[in-house]
Amino acid sequence: MASVPGRYRYAAVPHLMVDGAAEAIRFYAEPFGGEELFRIADPEGRIAHAEVRIKGSIIMVGDADGPFKVPGAAGGSTVGLHIYVEDVDALTAQAVRAGAELLQPPADMFYGARSAMLRLICSDRDGTIAPSGSMTPAPGRTPAYSHTE
Repeated sequence: MASVPGRYRYAAVPHLMVDGAAEAIRFYAEPFGGEELFRIADPEGRIAHAEVRIKGSIIMVGDADGPFKVPGAAGGSTVGLHIYVEDVDALTAQAVRAGAELLQPPADMFYGARSAMLRLICSDRDGTIAPSGSMTPAPGRTPAYSHTE
């Protein structure tokens, strides 16, 4: 599809609508190694659209408005970002230092991977859930999934 920008090489791109998109962008960049590609802000500074690249994947971010509600408005979160890394323990510690709430500490899971779960808190009404996992099988485990590119 020549008309689709290369950075959207996947058919579905997450678009997170949050309360405080500028802080969310900073937060995604700090512990997860994200890079802000651009942002479009209205005259009041609210971000209508921004994009962050994390290890080759694009996440769209904006301030919630109109039909979009912040994750906390649902009484929890309806969105999860799965971020696969080599060292779940190190990423978890780094994210907690940056302000994430630890929901599940790193653990070897029954399905064969090591993972943790964090709540990304960019404001008192935000709270995107970010399960992070390692594609390296947990010691002595065979993953219940296979990966092929």
